[in-house]
Amino acid sequence: MLNETGGEMGPVRQAPLADQVLDLLTRRIARGFYPPNSRLPGEIELASELSVSRATVRRAMDLLVARGAVQRRQGIGTFVAAPRDIPNPLQQFIDFRDIIHDAGLEPGLVHLGAWLEEVDQELAAILEVSPGDTALTVKKVFTADGEPVVYCLNHIPAWVLEDIQPKNAVLAPNYTEPILEFYNDKCGQRLDYYVSSVRADMAEDCGFPEIVSALGPRTAILVVDETGYNSDDRPVHHSIEFHPANRMSFKLIRLVGATDRSGQSRARERAFKRSDQTQEPRIVFRA
Repeated sequence: MLNETGGEMGPVRQAPLADQVLDLLTRRIARGFYPPNSRLPGEIELASELSVSRATVRRAMDLLVARGAVQRRQGIGTFVAAPRDIPNPLQQFIDFRDIIHDAGLEPGLVHLGAWLEEVDQELAAILEVSPGDTALTVKKVFTADGEPVVYCLNHIPAWVLEDIQPKNAVLAPNYTEPILEFYNDKCGQRLDYYVSSVRADMAEDCGFPEIVSALGPRTAILVVDETGYNSDDRPVHHSIEFHPANRMSFKLIRLVGATDRSGQSRARERAFKRSDQTQEPRIVFRA
């Protein structure tokens, strides 16, 4: 079976065997060991490799078919399904579960942890607080049909949480979800806009061990690092989103030239109108 860095370990030995085989095959597919549209090894070959019965392999294959991860072709074999893109309109802040649902997939949310900690100098500058002040950190992953598609790391300054009682309620799983409702209803804060930066990175450089465990260290990741501001232009939310490169599709609108504000506004309006006609995601860059 594959270890966390993509190398081979020994055969699957822990019960339940079908779940172990399912997990192994799912990881291989996610990491590209079995590329989209490729034919999977047959039941006999996999059973021999993993030292399990054909019935165990067949059960794991049935589960992969049910998830839509593979497709059986009569008389030919079992093939890896091409992943379905999840359109993500980056110019809008939309709950990931709504984005995933709109793509025809089953959304899910896995809570990985929440804790209160003192902020370092870098995070203090982002949140406009003092180094050593307290912030809530929340770690989570959004899934589509059970597969991780967006990993998130959120930071919320403690002053935003002052009205919440008891204080440790914020540590409960998914207490801050949906995030916009959390700010409006529990914190009395309205999120008006986000300022975001986008970069490409490798999983091993993201500082998020769960990504490496699930996808391997050399998986390409799109990182969206953004800060949300309230109606007083005060930062109330810092979020880092990690998007595996093979699941979400993005398109960009780039405004060209150093035009004045009115010219930029007209160009932006025309560009968004054209983009709306194709209903494709977009993000605005100034060239």
